[in-house]
Amino acid sequence: MKTKIILILITTNILVSISSTAQTKSKICHVVYKNKNNSGWNYLSYFDEVKVLFTMRHYYETVRDFPVYKDNQVFKSNDTVLYKKEYYEHLNYVRKTDENAKHAINERYYTSNIVRRNLFFVNDPKAYLLIDTLQENLNWEIEQDTLSILGFICQKAVTKYKNITYHAYFTIEIPFSGGPFNFRGLPGLILKIDSESGKIGYVAKEIIYPYSGNIVSLKSDATIISKAESEKLAAESSKKSLEALNLFLTNPQSGNKQ
Repeated sequence: MKTKIILILITTNILVSISSTAQTKSKICHVVYKNKNNSGWNYLSYFDEVKVLFTMRHYYETVRDFPVYKDNQVFKSNDTVLYKKEYYEHLNYVRKTDENAKHAINERYYTSNIVRRNLFFVNDPKAYLLIDTLQENLNWEIEQDTLSILGFICQKAVTKYKNITYHAYFTIEIPFSGGPFNFRGLPGLILKIDSESGKIGYVAKEIIYPYSGNIVSLKSDATIISKAESEKLAAESSKKSLEALNLFLTNPQSGNKQ
């Protein structure tokens, strides 16, 4: 049996839970979401009562085609046994490079379809601000199925976004109306969501609630740009990144010293 989201949820106990939570001091929830179809990408999200701030980080579990410097020559290899030292040197270099990079920061209010996004580009000290518009808030149907995720009891909900059906699990134990990527609009935090085909999916891999650590912040005084301008800058940035990688491949020892 399905229940429209505008209806009161399930039981009196849930209503009491929501009411008592609303009276507590505002808290932050930090969630790391894993992209199920690209395990290297993690979404670092910071939720409060009205909005979410999130950014992406790439965690390199492995690398391929790492450079080997031998006998005054450089060549690529995938032999992690013979060149174990070179492999881990390059893996650590790639991880360090990504940690030091500036990643896009997104700010979205739960009741709005507007996303404010800070963008940063290679060899460009400026911060840019892109104001983008999402599809209107989603229409959800709440179902009776439940699932435990990282110790939180979650309830199933179904929606259609850009003509794709999604199945989500949200928890009212964290009463924030957000979720990974652009998903939002439920009476609790979305911890897992999958497209019906399974080609798209996100799941929480770490939750800290309440969270009192450092939080990413949006630079509202950044230079405002259009989507077309951001795409042009991104193409130029990718070109510079490729040039830097090629330079490293021809001189890997200097890169590892950075």
